Amino acid sequence: MKPSASFSLLVMISLYISLSKAQDNMSGPCTAIAGSINEFQLEDLDGKLNALKERFKSDRCGLEIVGFPCNQFKLHEPGDTATEIRNCVKYVRPGGGFEPNFPLMKKTEVNGIKEHPLYTFLKTSCPSPDGVIREDRYKDVRVLWSPIKSDDISWNFEKFLIDHRGKPVRRYKPRLFPERMVQDIDSVINCCKSAAYCQKEGL
Repeated sequence: MKPSASFSLLVMISLYISLSKAQDNMSGPCTAIAGSINEFQLEDLDGKLNALKERFKSDRCGLEIVGFPCNQFKLHEPGDTATEIRNCVKYVRPGGGFEPNFPLMKKTEVNGIKEHPLYTFLKTSCPSPDGVIREDRYKDVRVLWSPIKSDDISWNFEKFLIDHRGKPVRRYKPRLFPERMVQDIDSVINCCKSAAYCQKEGL
Protein backbone atom coordinates (compact mmCIF):
# COMPACT_ATOMS: atom_id res chain seq x y z
CA MET A 1 0.00 0.00 0.00
CA LYS A 2 1.46 3.35 -1.08
CA PRO A 3 1.11 6.05 1.59
CA SER A 4 -0.28 9.38 0.51
CA ALA A 5 -0.53 12.78 2.11
CA SER A 6 -2.74 15.71 1.35
CA PHE A 7 -2.59 19.04 3.02
CA SER A 8 -4.15 22.39 2.65
CA LEU A 9 -1.58 25.07 2.02
CA LEU A 10 -2.07 28.32 3.80
CA VAL A 11 0.16 31.19 4.65
CA MET A 12 -1.22 31.12 8.11
CA ILE A 13 1.39 32.95 10.13
CA SER A 14 1.15 35.97 7.87
CA LEU A 15 -2.61 35.75 7.73
CA TYR A 16 -3.11 35.55 11.48
CA ILE A 17 -0.71 38.45 12.01
CA SER A 18 -2.49 40.45 9.35
CA LEU A 19 -5.95 39.78 10.74
CA SER A 20 -5.03 40.49 14.34
CA LYS A 21 -2.97 43.60 13.66
CA ALA A 22 -4.86 45.11 10.76
CA GLN A 23 -6.01 48.05 12.87
CA ASP A 24 -2.69 49.00 14.44
CA ASN A 25 0.17 47.48 12.44
CA MET A 26 0.51 47.89 8.71
CA SER A 27 4.08 46.64 8.48
CA GLY A 28 3.79 42.94 9.29
CA PRO A 29 4.09 40.09 6.77
CA CYS A 30 1.80 41.05 3.95
CA THR A 31 0.65 38.02 1.99
CA ALA A 32 -0.94 34.66 2.52
CA ILE A 33 -1.66 31.70 0.29
CA ALA A 34 -4.31 29.19 1.16
CA GLY A 35 -5.23 26.04 -0.61
CA SER A 36 -5.27 22.28 -0.55
CA ILE A 37 -2.27 20.18 -1.54
CA ASN A 38 -1.62 16.48 -1.74
CA GLU A 39 1.76 14.82 -1.83
CA PHE A 40 1.35 13.67 -5.43
CA GLN A 41 1.05 17.28 -6.57
CA LEU A 42 3.80 18.27 -4.16
CA GLU A 43 6.07 15.90 -6.04
CA ASP A 44 5.25 17.71 -9.29
CA LEU A 45 5.99 21.07 -7.69
CA ASP A 46 9.53 19.98 -6.86
CA GLY A 47 10.19 22.71 -4.35
CA LYS A 48 8.52 25.57 -6.25
CA LEU A 49 6.67 26.69 -3.14
CA ASN A 50 9.88 26.67 -1.13
CA ALA A 51 11.52 28.77 -3.84
CA LEU A 52 8.60 31.20 -3.87
CA LYS A 53 8.86 31.76 -0.14
CA GLU A 54 12.63 32.28 -0.35
CA ARG A 55 12.18 34.75 -3.18
CA PHE A 56 9.83 36.95 -1.16
CA LYS A 57 11.30 36.39 2.29
CA SER A 58 11.50 39.60 4.33
CA ASP A 59 11.17 40.79 7.92
CA ARG A 60 8.59 43.31 6.72
CA CYS A 61 6.15 42.87 3.88
CA GLY A 62 7.33 39.35 3.09
CA LEU A 63 5.57 36.18 2.02
CA GLU A 64 4.49 33.61 4.61
CA ILE A 65 3.15 30.14 3.85
CA VAL A 66 1.50 27.64 6.21
CA GLY A 67 0.08 24.21 5.41
CA PHE A 68 -3.25 22.86 6.68
CA PRO A 69 -3.67 19.08 6.44
CA CYS A 70 -7.02 18.19 4.85
CA ASN A 71 -8.58 14.78 4.23
CA GLN A 72 -11.66 15.83 2.24
CA PHE A 73 -10.35 15.05 -1.25
CA LYS A 74 -10.37 11.28 -1.92
CA LEU A 75 -8.98 10.67 1.59
CA HIS A 76 -5.49 11.69 0.49
CA GLU A 77 -4.48 12.68 4.01
CA PRO A 78 -4.49 9.74 6.45
CA GLY A 79 -1.81 11.29 8.66
CA ASP A 80 -2.99 12.44 12.08
CA THR A 81 -0.26 14.93 12.95
CA ALA A 82 1.96 17.44 11.19
CA THR A 83 4.97 15.30 12.14
CA GLU A 84 3.53 12.24 10.39
CA ILE A 85 2.78 14.29 7.29
CA ARG A 86 6.24 15.88 7.25
CA ASN A 87 7.89 12.47 7.56
CA CYS A 88 5.79 11.11 4.69
CA VAL A 89 6.79 14.04 2.46
CA LYS A 90 10.45 13.81 3.52
CA TYR A 91 10.95 10.06 3.18
CA VAL A 92 8.21 8.71 0.88
CA ARG A 93 6.70 11.15 -1.60
CA PRO A 94 8.40 13.11 -2.99
CA GLY A 95 11.04 11.79 -0.56
CA GLY A 96 14.75 12.35 -0.99
CA GLY A 97 14.85 14.48 2.14
CA PHE A 98 12.46 17.11 0.74
CA GLU A 99 11.02 19.38 3.42
CA PRO A 100 8.54 22.25 3.04
CA ASN A 101 10.02 25.48 4.42
CA PHE A 102 6.66 26.44 5.90
CA PRO A 103 4.87 25.12 9.01
CA LEU A 104 2.00 22.63 8.93
CA MET A 105 -1.04 23.10 11.14
CA LYS A 106 -3.51 20.53 12.45
CA LYS A 107 -5.83 18.70 10.05
CA THR A 108 -8.62 21.02 8.92
CA GLU A 109 -11.93 20.73 7.08
CA VAL A 110 -12.16 23.32 4.30
CA ASN A 111 -15.69 22.50 3.04
CA GLY A 112 -19.01 21.43 4.51
CA ILE A 113 -20.86 21.92 7.76
CA LYS A 114 -17.65 21.62 9.84
CA GLU A 115 -15.43 23.81 7.67
CA HIS A 116 -13.00 26.05 9.54
CA PRO A 117 -14.29 29.65 9.93
CA LEU A 118 -11.14 30.89 8.22
CA TYR A 119 -12.10 29.04 5.03
CA THR A 120 -15.65 30.35 5.28
CA PHE A 121 -14.18 33.85 5.34
CA LEU A 122 -11.78 33.19 2.45
CA LYS A 123 -14.39 31.56 0.23
CA THR A 124 -16.95 34.26 0.94
CA SER A 125 -14.38 36.91 0.03
CA CYS A 126 -13.23 35.34 -3.25
CA PRO A 127 -15.50 33.48 -5.70
CA SER A 128 -14.42 30.11 -7.04
CA PRO A 129 -11.97 30.47 -9.97
CA ASP A 130 -13.72 27.48 -11.58
CA GLY A 131 -17.08 29.24 -11.66
CA VAL A 132 -20.20 27.76 -10.08
CA ILE A 133 -19.57 24.29 -8.65
CA ARG A 134 -22.52 21.93 -9.09
CA GLU A 135 -23.01 18.58 -7.40
CA ASP A 136 -22.66 16.72 -10.72
CA ARG A 137 -19.04 17.95 -10.88
CA TYR A 138 -18.27 15.26 -8.31
CA LYS A 139 -20.37 12.46 -9.81
CA ASP A 140 -17.28 10.23 -10.20
CA VAL A 141 -15.86 11.08 -6.78
CA ARG A 142 -17.24 10.22 -3.35
CA VAL A 143 -17.76 13.65 -1.85
CA LEU A 144 -16.69 13.77 1.78
CA TRP A 145 -18.56 16.89 2.82
CA SER A 146 -22.06 18.30 2.88
CA PRO A 147 -23.65 20.53 1.77
CA ILE A 148 -21.89 21.22 -1.53
CA LYS A 149 -21.77 24.96 -2.22
CA SER A 150 -20.79 26.97 -5.28
CA ASP A 151 -17.82 28.56 -3.52
CA ASP A 152 -16.34 25.31 -2.16
CA ILE A 153 -12.65 24.49 -2.45
CA SER A 154 -12.74 22.34 -5.58
CA TRP A 155 -9.62 20.23 -5.09
CA ASN A 156 -6.14 20.03 -3.59
CA PHE A 157 -3.92 23.04 -4.15
CA GLU A 158 -6.48 25.77 -4.59
CA LYS A 159 -4.81 28.94 -3.37
CA PHE A 160 -5.64 32.38 -1.95
CA LEU A 161 -3.54 35.53 -1.87
CA ILE A 162 -4.12 37.81 1.12
CA ASP A 163 -2.67 41.27 1.69
CA HIS A 164 -1.03 42.81 4.76
CA ARG A 165 -4.42 43.96 6.10
CA GLY A 166 -5.80 40.42 6.07
CA LYS A 167 -7.93 41.08 2.97
CA PRO A 168 -8.16 38.21 0.44
CA VAL A 169 -7.02 39.59 -2.92
CA ARG A 170 -7.30 36.67 -5.33
CA ARG A 171 -8.13 32.97 -5.49
CA TYR A 172 -6.30 30.58 -7.83
CA LYS A 173 -7.18 27.29 -9.50
CA PRO A 174 -5.69 24.09 -8.04
CA ARG A 175 -3.37 23.37 -10.97
CA LEU A 176 -1.89 26.84 -11.25
CA PHE A 177 1.81 26.72 -10.40
CA PRO A 178 3.21 29.14 -7.79
CA GLU A 179 5.47 31.00 -10.22
CA ARG A 180 2.37 32.28 -12.02
CA MET A 181 1.42 34.14 -8.84
CA VAL A 182 4.61 36.23 -8.80
CA GLN A 183 3.14 39.32 -10.45
CA ASP A 184 0.21 39.41 -8.03
CA ILE A 185 2.49 38.84 -5.03
CA ASP A 186 4.77 41.66 -6.19
CA SER A 187 1.79 43.99 -6.40
CA VAL A 188 0.55 43.13 -2.90
CA ILE A 189 4.03 43.49 -1.41
CA ASN A 190 4.46 46.91 -3.02
CA CYS A 191 1.16 48.01 -1.47
CA CYS A 192 2.39 46.78 1.91
CA LYS A 193 5.66 48.68 1.57
CA SER A 194 3.79 51.86 0.67
CA ALA A 195 1.54 51.48 3.72
CA ALA A 196 4.53 50.81 5.98
CA TYR A 197 6.29 53.92 4.65
CA CYS A 198 3.24 56.10 5.19
CA GLN A 199 2.86 54.81 8.73
CA LYS A 200 6.53 55.45 9.48
CA GLU A 201 6.35 59.00 8.12
CA GLY A 202 3.00 59.70 9.78
CA LEU A 203 1.26 60.28 6.45
